[in-house]
Amino acid sequence: MKIYDITQGFFSAPPYEDDPKAILDTIKNIDNDGYKLSRVSAVVHTATHADAPSHFLNGADSIDKMPLDLYIGVCSVVTVNSKLTAEDIKELLLYSRNRLLLRGKQSAFLTAEAAEFIKKEQLVLIGTEANSIGDGDETAIVHKTILNKGIAILENLDLSTVKDGDYFLFAPPIKMEGLEGAPVRAVLLQSDWS
Repeated sequence: MKIYDITQGFFSAPPYEDDPKAILDTIKNIDNDGYKLSRVSAVVHTATHADAPSHFLNGADSIDKMPLDLYIGVCSVVTVNSKLTAEDIKELLLYSRNRLLLRGKQSAFLTAEAAEFIKKEQLVLIGTEANSIGDGDETAIVHKTILNKGIAILENLDLSTVKDGDYFLFAPPIKMEGLEGAPVRAVLLQSDWS
């Protein structure tokens, strides 16, 4: 079995637009205190993370309420070179599993029409290497459409060492009660049963 770490570094990943960068403080150190203790200040959408419905929908589930089985299971990795339309998604879903990870750096976005198409399919998770599943003016509508259907979203993945194909995904979000998202340590497993 081969394991691929598809998580971006928490402190090295560029922040989304005007979000603040993650800050690391050392509160205790071994020389003075006998042990090390660190504090992190960051938005919950730093680096590789999951979005909860409450990120865009009032009164919707927070990340700790999301079913873990959405983030654990067989998935397909596919390379895309532009924003995906409904027709693109229709074609991709013919050959993919019910979890879909989009490789394409900062071009792996969904259009509003693609999000609308996805909500009618059996997809349980959509992930992207981009820092958001939607782009520009369509960011909010893409998120709302997908999250309203209960489809899990992973953003800021690093699929650079992974070939297109089927894998077993393990990417549960940290249990951060009441929050609209959380960091994940996303890994893909490749074996004969994937």
